[in-house]
Amino acid sequence: MAICSCSSQVGIFRFLHFIIEIPTFLDFFGRMSDPIPDSLLSLAELLLEAQIKAIRKMRQSVAAPGVAGSATPRRRGAPRTGKSQLDIVYNVLKPAKGPLHISEIIARATAAGFPLDRDSVVSALTKRIQHSDRFRRTAPNTFALLVQKGPTS
Repeated sequence: MAICSCSSQVGIFRFLHFIIEIPTFLDFFGRMSDPIPDSLLSLAELLLEAQIKAIRKMRQSVAAPGVAGSATPRRRGAPRTGKSQLDIVYNVLKPAKGPLHISEIIARATAAGFPLDRDSVVSALTKRIQHSDRFRRTAPNTFALLVQKGPTS
């Protein structure tokens, strides 16, 4: 049973039921005349350690919801809590006096604490440019805001 996805009440119930069943399972083996095999005890120990780790991750995600890297994924249809890559690019280009090359955009975003993936950003910008949405291309791999002054393509 997967332990990492416990976003619904049913998932949490199944998760807790699974945790409760391990001691019952070991107790069943303990009543038998033969001792519990060490390999079975090691397996139970690994399962319990994994469950403790999953519980700690869930506790952290509850303590700091919406933090990047938190254990809980965003539910489908739930509002975003972080900035999109295009929002970050927009915030980099807004104070710029003119167009910036993608390398400079990524460098400024990284310096501000928002590392970006070059290929992903260029792809997203290209899609937005095709729809004339917020951005324009002024030269190869050089971008500006639609309302910014600067050389046009």
